[in-house]
Amino acid sequence: MDWGEQAVFGALMEAVTSVFAPDTEPRTLAWYVEHLHRRDTFAGAWERFFTGYDALILPPAATTAFRHDTADVGSQGHSMIFANLAGLPALTVPAGFDADGLPVGVQIVGPRWSEIRLIEVAAALEAAAILPGFSPPPGF
Repeated sequence: MDWGEQAVFGALMEAVTSVFAPDTEPRTLAWYVEHLHRRDTFAGAWERFFTGYDALILPPAATTAFRHDTADVGSQGHSMIFANLAGLPALTVPAGFDADGLPVGVQIVGPRWSEIRLIEVAAALEAAAILPGFSPPPGF
């Protein structure tokens, strides 16, 4: 099923921020309740997923790190909209450096209210030498 999480997230954010842009199309209460229902359905699917897993480990973004002084930040894309929309805690932890010396990380996402558990997962991955822990980038 296509949840259209980016569309739902964008629509809800637009509805909330439209108070600052009075020329936008007003939303009805029915429209808002429908989008909240879609968000809640999406969040429920993730709640069911996490009944069998402590955490989900994935890249924090669709691309590797970029140099802040040369990249168009808006074009980099982000993969965490689903966690924000579903109200899931997410923790980004260092995973080393790429060939250009830029940081690489992993995102650890868990069920609602599992912030402490995510920190414990990250600590266990570091203790097992699966993740290197934080170190400053080369040259700093």
